[in-house]
Amino acid sequence: MAEQERLVKKFIDSYFADNYTGGGFLTIVLLANSISGLVESFPAYQQKLTEIFNKFSEFAASNNLNISELIQKIHITPEKVIELEARLQGV
Repeated sequence: MAEQERLVKKFIDSYFADNYTGGGFLTIVLLANSISGLVESFPAYQQKLTEIFNKFSEFAASNNLNISELIQKIHITPEKVIELEARLQGV
């Protein structure tokens, strides 16, 4: 996380060296904090997506489905993956 914070600080410093606009400073700081929070949550999203994929793979294997062939036949969207995950979990 220290590297990300350093990059955000570098961005803010370089931005304000050329474009200081007083009231815009707070906006940039809030935006940087928001982006930092989003970046921090990526591992959780990656873990959840891995869980979804693993459950899907298990489901496909237990039903003798060829995933590569299945992906080519249907258009998979994130919404469809989330819906399938919900069905697998019984939600």
